[in-house]
Amino acid sequence: MQTTSETMKTDFEFLGNRDYIHSSTIINEFVRLMDTPIYEVNASFNKKVTGNGYFSNKPNSHSVVIVANNSAFYFTDKGWEVRKRTYPKYHLIDYGDGTYHIVEHNNMVKGYIREIIEANKKWHLERYKLPQVLCLSVYNIPVTLHPCQIKIENISERISKGRIITKNKILYLGGSCELIYMAGENIWG
Repeated sequence: MQTTSETMKTDFEFLGNRDYIHSSTIINEFVRLMDTPIYEVNASFNKKVTGNGYFSNKPNSHSVVIVANNSAFYFTDKGWEVRKRTYPKYHLIDYGDGTYHIVEHNNMVKGYIREIIEANKKWHLERYKLPQVLCLSVYNIPVTLHPCQIKIENISERISKGRIITKNKILYLGGSCELIYMAGENIWG
């Protein structure tokens, strides 16, 4: 990966009516910018990203940290204009018990990560009746995967200063992938 701001500039798109960049869009853009194959990423989203910027391997005042291929990369939101907007069709079947089915569609690489994060968000919002998920961390998320069923299970939760902090594991039903772990910090009621 090139690590200068000139070669690492992002070209994000807004999803739907959002006024911020979806976490899956950030991960997918990172994978696109890499000049070596990426099979798994860990990512931590600390602040809302609202504009384009750049990835660097130098720590800075960042809003996102992504670890891939045993190296850490930091995203700096420079507030540069986002010119694209897409309206994705989600390919997620909700069985109502924390089990979801990700259905095959045209762009499984981009869509897969979006579907996993969306399922986890939906699970949080329905379970806790929360208005939004504030911060998100994902661990062991494979970059590519075939259509599958996943089960979201809560590992731990705690309430602190009006926020609920959760940790979930995502199991692949009938698959051979490792677990994905997601931790979220959410506004309570």
